[in-house]
Amino acid sequence: NVFCGYAIFFFPNIKRAFSEFYRVLLPGGRLGVSVPYGGDERWQWYGELLDAYHKQYHFSLDQGGPFLASTEVISLLSQTGFNSIETCIQEFEFVYENAEDWWQSRWTEAGRFLLERIPSDALEHFKFDVFKRLEGLKQQDGWHYRRKACCFLATRPMLDQI
Repeated sequence: NVFCGYAIFFFPNIKRAFSEFYRVLLPGGRLGVSVPYGGDERWQWYGELLDAYHKQYHFSLDQGGPFLASTEVISLLSQTGFNSIETCIQEFEFVYENAEDWWQSRWTEAGRFLLERIPSDALEHFKFDVFKRLEGLKQQDGWHYRRKACCFLATRPMLDQI
């Protein structure tokens, strides 16, 4: 089995990555891939704030490779030779006890590339603006952050299926 969770977009050539996954799998082996699937509408302001800072400070908004739609992932898996492709949408609700925990979590995912590109003096202002907006989202048990993933399972065909 090969698993690639929330990371396929880090590969500069996704089709080649799928080809390599296919190559190392034995016939009948399974590939599991997950990709982001939409955002949490309650947090749309965060992207808008990043965009506003981008316009003011001119840092890159590039996060690496492309974020693919589920149809594109299925197409690439098929082109690579995988079959029995299954998909499902998973939703996860993260709850952060305090704003600092939420902020630190931003530094553990792909979004950190954007934060790293904000000039250091502007990053402190950005964090201040973010924390001001966070207060309006606080619930009784903390800050809720919903993530959705589109998960794909694909199989390298058995030799008699090729």
